[in-house]
Amino acid sequence: MKHLELLIELYRALLKLRHSGSFFGFLWTLLNPTVYILIYWFVFSYVLQVGSANYYIFLITGFLGWNFTFGSLNLNSKAINQSKYLITKIAFPHELIVISNTLILLTDMIIAYAAFFILVLILSP
Repeated sequence: MKHLELLIELYRALLKLRHSGSFFGFLWTLLNPTVYILIYWFVFSYVLQVGSANYYIFLITGFLGWNFTFGSLNLNSKAINQSKYLITKIAFPHELIVISNTLILLTDMIIAYAAFFILVLILSP
């Protein structure tokens, strides 16, 4: 790819920027889906007592995929407008902004699925 180096630097910069103002920083990427998973596990296993024994596994799998889809659509619909300072000053392929944002969300989704698989191994009977 012709602009791979630029894509990697843009990805790194956006990743640092994304977690710079957070108290937990990059740990929030792991903590957020873990809390979701534990809440869904508790609610669907003990509070609602859905007929299927492992219903929360199906629910969370779909939720994580939906979260990635919704997040990428939401973030990338605003990406070009929010990066206008970069677009007007430097000549580069503008789709790299959208690709780097999607890669950040893909990284978050991979971390969320890793946490999900670990918690399923722990929580499943």
